[in-house]
Amino acid sequence: MGEAKIPEPDKSKIAVPDKSKLVRSVKSFSERMKELNGKKKDKPVKLRKHVVDARVVAWGRDAESAENAALDSARRLVGGKGKFLVKDSVFYADSANKYICAVRINFSDYIPENWYMESEMSTGFGRDYERAYSSAMMKAIGKAKNIRRKKEWGNAKTTAELGVIPYDCTFSSIGKDKYCKLFFRYFMPR
Repeated sequence: MGEAKIPEPDKSKIAVPDKSKLVRSVKSFSERMKELNGKKKDKPVKLRKHVVDARVVAWGRDAESAENAALDSARRLVGGKGKFLVKDSVFYADSANKYICAVRINFSDYIPENWYMESEMSTGFGRDYERAYSSAMMKAIGKAKNIRRKKEWGNAKTTAELGVIPYDCTFSSIGKDKYCKLFFRYFMPR
């Protein structure tokens, strides 16, 4: 038997329905939200001037080197371009060859209008006052980071906003151990 040739119909004469109107574009919720948020214009953040009071503590082999170290620490806290005013300085004897200088400074900074300064306290112990202060400062930094993780943390402008700003500290001894109570502030969004 031979093969029969089946004629094919002319495709130009067959009506094909337009399926583009039947299929809807499927976008996820996040894609739709991105499109909506892309259309919104961001409002500029209003800034306000804020005066910060801080106490910087440093150690040295004599009183002069302790004071110079404290002023260097103040410059690092305020930032390279920032200016600060020295309001007060206090000297303590830590041990036979170490002196403490605590310098109280004021500086101004611009912070977002919806931020504020929160106050906290931390304590530290050590064989000498320097280690006790360092321990209290590490605890303060840890506390501030923990609290900030619970909030939505926006874009920080300066290192002071990322860290803590000590504004007072007291030293005492308990037996052989030295003790430091550190009061500090940090910036938080409302």
